[in-house]
Amino acid sequence: EHFGNDIKIKLASMGGEDLNYTLQRDGKIFAIFRQSISSQTSSTHSSTFPIQRQNKKARFEKEIFAYTYGGKYGLTPKLLYVCDYGVVCEYIHGENLWNQVKKDPQSIWKILTEVIKVYLELHKLGISHLDATLKNCIYDESTKKIKVFDFEYYAMPELNFTTQQAYDIVRIIEHSLRIVPPIYQNNFDFFIDFLKDALPEEVKKADFSLVEGLLQGIKKFLIYGELKRYIFNDL
Repeated sequence: EHFGNDIKIKLASMGGEDLNYTLQRDGKIFAIFRQSISSQTSSTHSSTFPIQRQNKKARFEKEIFAYTYGGKYGLTPKLLYVCDYGVVCEYIHGENLWNQVKKDPQSIWKILTEVIKVYLELHKLGISHLDATLKNCIYDESTKKIKVFDFEYYAMPELNFTTQQAYDIVRIIEHSLRIVPPIYQNNFDFFIDFLKDALPEEVKKADFSLVEGLLQGIKKFLIYGELKRYIFNDL
């Protein structure tokens, strides 16, 4: 009713917590409707699991905040409508960056540089992601910008915002390298130089102790030594 009587709604995907629908007008998708169907959290509140998928009320409060302010600056899809435990955002026509890297793994450091620029802008707005992967980033063909989506994770009170920012950066590096053959992983000098200049000093000094268990995978990649030596001494 809000978008008019000429739209069609089609189920696009379903997971354990949410349903996603496309909204179409004249045969073209213009929006995504995400509806929460579960209030379950991903774990009990403890420092062992400082990042959680919260109940649906908390999840949608965060997503509404992220899309309202991120959308204003072109960092996320724009928020179009809010209903009980559901949000409607603009549909982004473009390719998922995870797929881009799978097709062209030697582009990994260039893509990560551009993605982290977007994350740094989100952080300036007070928005952390906490599920930072290239699967949650898309290249918007209409604006020629990278946009981030899926902000359903929460940090527990003991995980300060500085560590949340640092976690976002390391998490997306670690997760992305899982699909990059070793031959393409070692040309990261310019990427390290970018991080030296781009990251706030307080983020470089972040305390990783609470999220250490979530970032063990980074240690097996070639870049780990350089990240620890030049960027995050406490990683």
